[in-house]
Amino acid sequence: MSKYKVNNGINIFVEMLTAIIVVLLILGIVGGLLYLLNRPQGLYIEYDGTAYGNTLLGSSTGGIDVPYNGTATFKVCNSDGWGVYSVQDCTVKIVPNVDETHDFEFTVEGDSKPSEYSGESDLTAAFVENYDGNGLPIAEDGTFTLTADKKDVSDILEAVHGKSITLDGEYLTSVYPYIALAVTSPDGGQSLTIPLLFKVGVEGIELDEDGIIL
Repeated sequence: MSKYKVNNGINIFVEMLTAIIVVLLILGIVGGLLYLLNRPQGLYIEYDGTAYGNTLLGSSTGGIDVPYNGTATFKVCNSDGWGVYSVQDCTVKIVPNVDETHDFEFTVEGDSKPSEYSGESDLTAAFVENYDGNGLPIAEDGTFTLTADKKDVSDILEAVHGKSITLDGEYLTSVYPYIALAVTSPDGGQSLTIPLLFKVGVEGIELDEDGIIL
């Protein structure tokens, strides 16, 4: 083999190796930038290994699916730390989550006029025993739990008001996220509203004999 061919082969190999290194460097830089841009800024919530909050690319609070009739554990976090406060100084409440299309009226037993669901300011009492009005209890490590055991919004409203509720139709928490987590920082300067959907799993499959074709 001539010296020219050997040198030419080495040059081609070096060029390919250089191109691969350049591509890897570019991918690393792009990945690093995406991480920085998507990293939560300030107040955020962690659930099942995913962060929900505001990023430099916008909001990542599209909503969280939690298993119906199960207990979900969340964690309040802050990329900027808590300063003179602690995470337990935050407030986490359950609030209505509806737009004009999904809003509805209901009547509490004994009331002469109906109320709008969107007008409810705090639904947390439906998920906490002996509610004191200060939101869900937060542990020292920032975690708090929620049991997704309310199938219909009427169940939530009855638990909040302690009276029977009259409304037209069903408003299932497994069909639309009618409630949301409302998180507020200790100084009130930051807040998040994260919709919650109570996901119902498949409990069984029934086959209609008339629908089976052999």
